[in-house]
Amino acid sequence: MTSRQQSIASMISVVAEGRCALLATYQIFQFIVGYAMAQAFAVNLMYTHGLQMGNYQFLIQDLFYITILAALMGYTKPRKELARAKPVSRVLSLPLVLSLLLQIAVIIVFQLIALGAMHRIPWYKPTIGTPDLRTYKAPETTVIYLINLSQFVILGVVFNKGYPHRQPLWTNVGMVVAMILQVAFLVYSLFSVDAFTTKVQTMVGRDPPDGLPTAFRAGLLVIMVVHAAVSLLAELGSTHGLRLIEKAKSSGWLQRRRSTTDPVLRQGLLHPMHIGVPLPKHSPANGLHVPSLQPPSGAALL
Repeated sequence: MTSRQQSIASMISVVAEGRCALLATYQIFQFIVGYAMAQAFAVNLMYTHGLQMGNYQFLIQDLFYITILAALMGYTKPRKELARAKPVSRVLSLPLVLSLLLQIAVIIVFQLIALGAMHRIPWYKPTIGTPDLRTYKAPETTVIYLINLSQFVILGVVFNKGYPHRQPLWTNVGMVVAMILQVAFLVYSLFSVDAFTTKVQTMVGRDPPDGLPTAFRAGLLVIMVVHAAVSLLAELGSTHGLRLIEKAKSSGWLQRRRSTTDPVLRQGLLHPMHIGVPLPKHSPANGLHVPSLQPPSGAALL
């Protein structure tokens, strides 16, 4: 564009595209770290039961969910208007780290909630795995596998913020279509019991003694929806909270608050406009009265 239009107006497009690319890099980094922590916690949670997730479960997660989402996140275009605020300059900055830690905490909590809900099934008995971790098909692995799939989609939505440097998520048509297909596959895997789900995905059926009934599967879907809502609220809370802190800093409220709590100013010994002006020779240290000082005139300040 800069080669076709010999105008300084092209710099606006260059800056907007640069900010969009920088923010996309940060968001992909957050997504990669978030999915890695979600998968790592799920695997270690299964190890505590002596279980292991199936190979095809990992293949579906990595190839058809994580890879596709990470590849399509960068196709969101920059906004047409150039925002006043600049993007953060470091990957390990407070906004990004706080957002990531909140999402990891929510992921861990809802994985535990899903397993806790499974204990309410009337015929449920904890699966005792083998020391060599070769037990793949169990209610625990099925629940964690399904909740993991939903968490990857949720992270893709949460970490694909548009404002203020990128366009909204729904403008990225490829990613929206991919998410719709992924959610459809998740619902199919959640409620369907056929050869593909039981043999390829190594998931349990509906019948006792180790099955997951339809009522529990519907409850698990509700848990996923609540998980998505909590993740979005956590992201909005961290973003708006940090924005309010930045506004307070920029408005000078914190500096004014600090000056009014200073012990010298609070005792009336020094007027705020006298900061930087030498104190008189008499001071409270020798018991003499310190007269109230008047603000210096404009000439004195100059």
